[in-house]
Amino acid sequence: MIRVLVVGTSGAGKTTVPRMIAARVGLTHYASDDFYWQRGWQPAPIDRIDRLLDDVLARPSWVLDGNFEHRWEDVWNQADQIVWVDYSLPRVLWQVGSRNIVWLLSRRSVWSGNRMTLRRAISGIRHALRSHGRKRSAYPQYIARRRHGNVVRLSSRPQTEAWIAALGQNAGAARMCGLAIER
Repeated sequence: MIRVLVVGTSGAGKTTVPRMIAARVGLTHYASDDFYWQRGWQPAPIDRIDRLLDDVLARPSWVLDGNFEHRWEDVWNQADQIVWVDYSLPRVLWQVGSRNIVWLLSRRSVWSGNRMTLRRAISGIRHALRSHGRKRSAYPQYIARRRHGNVVRLSSRPQTEAWIAALGQNAGAARMCGLAIER
């Protein structure tokens, strides 16, 4: 059994990184963006979010992305490994901006079947800008209050790629490698 939670600000790579982890260790990745959005860009009610989250948490193993700040203590304490994708603000803004522009131009369906609009693209960039510093302030406190498990804080793409490359080939072999930072 292994449970991995990937956290970070919007646009840092909270969906990409866990996809890579899941593929490397042979686990299922559960993306949380669909938890939060319904069709027509309507925010999902909290009971829906909680129901979907509880379904994932009840499983013996998972790779889950998302901050779940309304239930951080519950979710973070169930994870054996927290992976904090903590890139610089300019890097995050570049990633979220370029991602949103690609989605806008391609008309690709994203979260819950929604398509990116210019308004949503700009809103996502503003959200990343506003939340980056807040998360950097709050997460060390969350980490200090965790009951168990490893935490790794990844601050660059090369560091992230090296850490993922070092992971075992399957969940049984994955001790989430020596790069994990013990509290």
